[in-house]
Amino acid sequence: MRHLMGVLVLSGLLVACGGDSTSGSTEDAGGEASDPTTTLVAAEVTAPEPEATTPETAPATTAAATVPATEPATDPGASGLDECLVGSWIMKQDTLDLFLASAVPFAGISVPSGAYTYLFGADGTVVADAKFTAQFNMGDTPAEADIFWLHKGTWSTADGVLSIDITEQEAGMTEMRQGGFAVPGAPMEPITPVAGGPYTCDQTSFDLTIASPGGELLATFER
Repeated sequence: MRHLMGVLVLSGLLVACGGDSTSGSTEDAGGEASDPTTTLVAAEVTAPEPEATTPETAPATTAAATVPATEPATDPGASGLDECLVGSWIMKQDTLDLFLASAVPFAGISVPSGAYTYLFGADGTVVADAKFTAQFNMGDTPAEADIFWLHKGTWSTADGVLSIDITEQEAGMTEMRQGGFAVPGAPMEPITPVAGGPYTCDQTSFDLTIASPGGELLATFER
């Protein structure tokens, strides 16, 4: 009986030891038990790393160089209109005296007041406008008269020569005074228009050689 009890106790001890061996097999090499549930959860929540992508490079844009248009060089006389002449010019007083003396058949004529103006347009038109008081002698008596004349036409230049083509003209004497008496003026024959001639020009003055009844005359104009 004692022998049987000893066998049972030994068997119980072996069973107990066998259970410890089995539970030990579930420990990992570091002595810690691995938890399958924890491993599964970790696998589920770990997102895969995104693949490295190379950012797209926008195509290079080549800016077109803007080249300013080059204006062709112009010759002042190439278009037929010298730009130097464009604008308003007033005949100098001494020139006007000489011009009238050669154009009007009165002795000792002079111009105490008034002006003779040329307006050269950039469009090729020209206007010669004269309004002045002329003093002169009629016989032995001094006299004076208010005179006007107007010439319209076109102009051009070439090789240093100014050409004027008059298409419209009118002239008149508004009043004449002599010996203390004043009489109304009357229409008169227009003064022979200046047809042009060789010229020189700068920004402040313009000299024109013109043909007058008394011969060639150098007429000087100023701005």
